[in-house]
Amino acid sequence: MNKEQLLSVCSDVVYRHDRERMMCLSLAPLEKREPLLTLLAFNYEVSIIPELVSETLLGEMRLQWWRDTIVAIYAGIEPNHPVALGLAWAIKKCELSKNLFEEYLAVRSFDLLKTPPATLAELENYARGTAGALHELMAEVLLVKPNLKIRFAARNAGTAWALSGLIMAIPFHASQGRSYLPADLSEDVRVVAVAEAAERYVQEARRAHLHVPNSLMPVMLPIALVENTLRKLARYNFDTGDARVQRLGIGRLFGFYWKVIRKRY
Repeated sequence: MNKEQLLSVCSDVVYRHDRERMMCLSLAPLEKREPLLTLLAFNYEVSIIPELVSETLLGEMRLQWWRDTIVAIYAGIEPNHPVALGLAWAIKKCELSKNLFEEYLAVRSFDLLKTPPATLAELENYARGTAGALHELMAEVLLVKPNLKIRFAARNAGTAWALSGLIMAIPFHASQGRSYLPADLSEDVRVVAVAEAAERYVQEARRAHLHVPNSLMPVMLPIALVENTLRKLARYNFDTGDARVQRLGIGRLFGFYWKVIRKRY
């Protein structure tokens, strides 16, 4: 497959499964948008592993394949997988950090467990190591050698995105016998506690706005969507089973594009 075909595969995966972040990436220049899409396609391929396997061991084998693939890519060996090939191109083009991929894949092992996180802190570590690490990689695409303040801002934005997404996915995870709600909290406060944690990361990301250039907006804008989700959850008593919570309203898009116009996240 040539580069255009690989990128087409990655773009199609993201369009079908991560459309809101794809909307954010549309603000990036084309030459930056393409490697960003490969990162989101990679994220999807790894995130669905628990849905594809019936046993933990099989899931670990798939995760290990990705770990081995990352090692091979950095060793200059071309993988035989369209998304992995697209990722290899992005890694080479943007000089992405190997340690962030290693962190991401190590934390993803948690997805294969049937037990919930023991504490809110453990859940936050999961969110930081998955979407947080992914957003830091995306920052590396958009900026040459981002500094620590920018890395922290991008990671906080990704962490907020992960936490709000896990709340919205509660009904889906329950249907699979999985839970990401902290086990040490009582049932009536778990969702509220996770939502408050997501809001905390939103505010941490925003506190860095003076150090965040406009070119990083595609990575930071998802928190505008997180904030919309959190407001809706509060309006409907944090009931993720309420159809009104799960419905994506037109106001969500208006709020997003207002942020885009103002160049604020």
